[in-house]
Amino acid sequence: MRCFLACMLTPDAAARLASRLPDIEGMRRIPPGNLHVTLCFLGNIEDAQREKLLLTAAQVDGTSTTACVDELTGYPSARRATTIVAALAEHSLLRRWRDRFLDNWPDADHDQKFSEHVTLGRSRRGVRLPESEGWSGLQVELLPPDVYVSQTLPTGAVYTRLVDQG
Repeated sequence: MRCFLACMLTPDAAARLASRLPDIEGMRRIPPGNLHVTLCFLGNIEDAQREKLLLTAAQVDGTSTTACVDELTGYPSARRATTIVAALAEHSLLRRWRDRFLDNWPDADHDQKFSEHVTLGRSRRGVRLPESEGWSGLQVELLPPDVYVSQTLPTGAVYTRLVDQG
């Protein structure tokens, strides 16, 4: 199972954020239901580690929170973006949850770079991000952190909470 620790956006916040993204030729939008802030990518996790992973995630003890958008930008740059993101202001609670999880997960990669952001779109060839106003200060509501399983299908990625998998 490919797993990650994340805070999904509430449906209302996801719809608001997705609707603000301008149409950009060559960009594939991320469906609103998939919008999230990744706290930690865990990679492939064996079924035998499932219960330990769920217990570690429960120790994060997170709640819903609100984050603030700084800007709409792209990685590696706004002029040749392969990933379009809503960069968030630094959020100490998200960082605390991430650190608490990493401190309790035996296979944690503490060297993973972390920047608060929501991925909104992707492009294979790199696109120029148009000037876009009204992003700074936009509030987005986040659900409590949880572990999700990512499954890639021909129609796109499907994210399911690990606790909901049978």
